[in-house]
Amino acid sequence: MVTSIQLSIITPSRVFTFVPIEDGPITIGRSLNCEFSVPLEDISREHCLVESDNGIVYITDLKSKNGIWVNRERILPSVRTQITNDCSIVLSNLYTLKINEVDLPVRPGFVLNKVPRDSETVSFQIELSDNKISRYFKKIKNHSEAITMIVGFALALSFIIYQMLQK
Repeated sequence: MVTSIQLSIITPSRVFTFVPIEDGPITIGRSLNCEFSVPLEDISREHCLVESDNGIVYITDLKSKNGIWVNRERILPSVRTQITNDCSIVLSNLYTLKINEVDLPVRPGFVLNKVPRDSETVSFQIELSDNKISRYFKKIKNHSEAITMIVGFALALSFIIYQMLQK
């Protein structure tokens, strides 16, 4: 098992959840270039950065228009602020950001970072043999596209394995 952080943005009508595939900083914003892209008008294109350093989680406001509040105090832009699971974090004075640690199973090959739901973004990673070849397929827009891609990948991989066994 690997411990990772799970980020959830809670709105009055929806919950957006993201579990990163690999360690590293996570940019949250409207832009599709963000690791955690959320289609909310009050969120800036690049709203904030969440990162972990030696087990301590930090959030940084990336000069967003509507700001970030930690425990009811607005944090200054570009200032790295330590946060914990117990902190109250609000983006744009409207949306709650929750941070939880989760244990992820480690299996060689295919990792899906969350169960796909309609109109959510899904990311997954494929590692092939010892070459450490990684590919990321991002921005799958709906459940049926995700299932189609996963089934297609599974069939292609099965065919390759079958051909290798025939030799």
